[in-house]
Amino acid sequence: NAAIGYSASTAGPTKGLAISGKVGIGTTSPQVKLDVAGTIRASTFPVTGDTALYRDDATGDIALLTSDIRLKKNLTSLSSSQALTVVQGLTGYLYNALDEPDGAKKRLGFMAQDLIKLGLNEATYSFTGSDGTEYFSIHYEKLPVLLVEAIKEQQQQIEQLKLASANLTNFDLSALFSQTREIATILTREITDRQLLSSRVGELVGNLEAVINKLADLQNETSQSATLAQNFSLSPQGDLILDKNLVLNENLNVKGKTTLTELAVGKSITAGLVVIDGEKGSLQTTAGPLQLQSDSLGELEIMSGKVAIDKDGNLKISEGVIAGNSNFRNILILGAGVTEFKIQNSQGKSATECKMGEILEGKVVAECGIMWDTAPVVVNVTPSYKTTIWVEDITKDGFTIKVGDAPQKEEKVYWLAMW
Repeated sequence: NAAIGYSASTAGPTKGLAISGKVGIGTTSPQVKLDVAGTIRASTFPVTGDTALYRDDATGDIALLTSDIRLKKNLTSLSSSQALTVVQGLTGYLYNALDEPDGAKKRLGFMAQDLIKLGLNEATYSFTGSDGTEYFSIHYEKLPVLLVEAIKEQQQQIEQLKLASANLTNFDLSALFSQTREIATILTREITDRQLLSSRVGELVGNLEAVINKLADLQNETSQSATLAQNFSLSPQGDLILDKNLVLNENLNVKGKTTLTELAVGKSITAGLVVIDGEKGSLQTTAGPLQLQSDSLGELEIMSGKVAIDKDGNLKISEGVIAGNSNFRNILILGAGVTEFKIQNSQGKSATECKMGEILEGKVVAECGIMWDTAPVVVNVTPSYKTTIWVEDITKDGFTIKVGDAPQKEEKVYWLAMW
């Protein structure tokens, strides 16, 4: 037993030799565990996986693999389409091994994991490294088989394309071109005939419409002449008398006094500086103020008398003239013990709707839909009982009413805002 490179207490294997360093045969500078400079011969050579080695007994030479069908069984043909799919899925790489320096010459090859993913495990094998990790490698000697089947598949596709191209080349296109030209000629002639017919029909329709319009004009002229003769007459004083309505499409200029029992205006009437616009429903002047009841001979009434101005210029507004009456006046219910009543605007509430808050220490807040654009100049308040009362904090959003003596029972406060 011998152990070279180990401690003296370490024994070598029975009938064997244990060497801890690198062994060089034919070289003094081995680079790996066993570095042989020359050819190896062996009487036996065990291998792993499906790799087969054969030894020539006469010479002792070793042959890697064999193609003799007599040494094989369970033969299955490799599909050409499958081989082409695998080849198309492979990627060639330039790479360095992990134990090589970065500047070393790169190697060329495939990745074993790519072949495994493509389902061709037969072209790969695995081995266990010195660190106990399982690694994968490729039987590169088997890849030509894959390439041959892939080339056969491509050649079959090429032959099919050549056949299809030949069929197209032999196809007689002259007959097809001739038929196409004939169809085009027929369609062109048909379209031209239809266009001529349509144009002729259009001319006839235009002439017919002109005749109908001329007949209508003649009928209107005859009807108007008859109507004028029937409805117009002259008085002994030379006045023109019309028994029917008079419709004018242009302007009517009247010089002198005009008396109309009933007048309907579609657009506007101008009388001096006053313009009555029938389309806009407006009454205005072209210059200066519009004067109504300038002589103050009677009241000026609006909305059937709901709003009126008397001869002295006083404005009178009837109850309920507008839905927003309560915007500037209202009646508040003052509960017993209340000394301060705050009214504030509340969006979305009607003018008459007020939400009363809780009475706290004689104070109460009411949210009302007053909807003011600006703050009033003054707010007049009148209580229904004898007490002092005043208003503070007047804004466009509300005001506060304060009383000197709190009521003993429910009372009313009348308020009116003025601008």
